[in-house]
Amino acid sequence: MDKNSFSSVKKAVVRYLSDRNGILQINIDSDIQLIDTIDSDIQLIDTIDSDIQLIDTIDSDIQLIDTIDSDIQLINNIDSDIQLIDNIDSDIHP
Repeated sequence: MDKNSFSSVKKAVVRYLSDRNGILQINIDSDIQLIDTIDSDIQLIDTIDSDIQLIDTIDSDIQLIDTIDSDIQLINNIDSDIQLIDNIDSDIHP
């Protein structure tokens, strides 16, 4: 259930028990406290989900950086090969 559903349950519990005596008033408080605890747990799960999503985003960014690093290394290798070819050309045609 989402938070709105729990809020509706909370209101229903209060309406249902509001006409009862003081003993049941304690139950209202307990039920509301339980629902508040469930709300807190849902909020905690939402926060954990957000953190996991953030970690996934960071992982994607790191993977992208690794890919860029690999591309740069490849370009550097190509540059080295071109320089080697230039050196061979110089040796052949002094």
